[in-house]
Amino acid sequence: MSNLHDLNMKVLENKIRIIVGELVEFISNYRAIILSALLIVFVFLGYMGRNSSFFTFPLNAGVWGTLSDWIMVIVTAFTVFYLIKSFSAQRASNSIQNETLIEQQKITEIEQFIFKEKVKPIFELKIGDHGMNIDEINEEATATYSFNFFVHNGAAKDIHIEDYLFDHNGSSNNMIGASSRNELYPGMNFSSMPSEYKQHKINNNQDVHYIFRFSFIITYCDVLDNYYEQNVIFYSDSNDLKNIHQGGPKPINKPLDK
Repeated sequence: MSNLHDLNMKVLENKIRIIVGELVEFISNYRAIILSALLIVFVFLGYMGRNSSFFTFPLNAGVWGTLSDWIMVIVTAFTVFYLIKSFSAQRASNSIQNETLIEQQKITEIEQFIFKEKVKPIFELKIGDHGMNIDEINEEATATYSFNFFVHNGAAKDIHIEDYLFDHNGSSNNMIGASSRNELYPGMNFSSMPSEYKQHKINNNQDVHYIFRFSFIITYCDVLDNYYEQNVIFYSDSNDLKNIHQGGPKPINKPLDK
């Protein structure tokens, strides 16, 4: 029985310590409000005590109330204390949950971006060069090329390619063809048949007299139905200089005719 009594006393002592600690923490957090309230109460009591029986001894039960009244006041005060503490804990919990939700949203956005980049199709142009013939008498060059488009990274759907050829002065371009494909998977390609293209001599004093510059506009979508546009430029001249500029995919809105 003695051990049980000691155990109960220790439990009670721990509870009292917890309550006192929480009360001290509450007073510390809200000391400005508590001090203001006490000041108002003391001023009010001081004012009322001058012409009344507030401070007569023994204390007047009609003024100060009975023991049961004070017990009710203490219980109410503790209830208010724990309500405020519960609201503070709930507010802190909500703040942590909101921060966690924001972090989860960021992680989700990053994962979505990584997956989107992983499946984004990228086209690569390879040229089939079949030579260039120059007719100096008529000041005209004829070049034969075939264009091979390979897709990498992810599957492409709803593919449309427009082919343009700049004029001999490079001041404007004219559509020379268009082609479409339903879909292509990584490693697949589609190619054009070798075709002849003509350009007139450039009327200037530069060393380059004949230039062929092609532009290809590729529109397509990925497996997530995100649409892209990719511009590829091929340059070739009579000095045997060749260059391909593989532009990267740029997001676009879904075309109205899709």
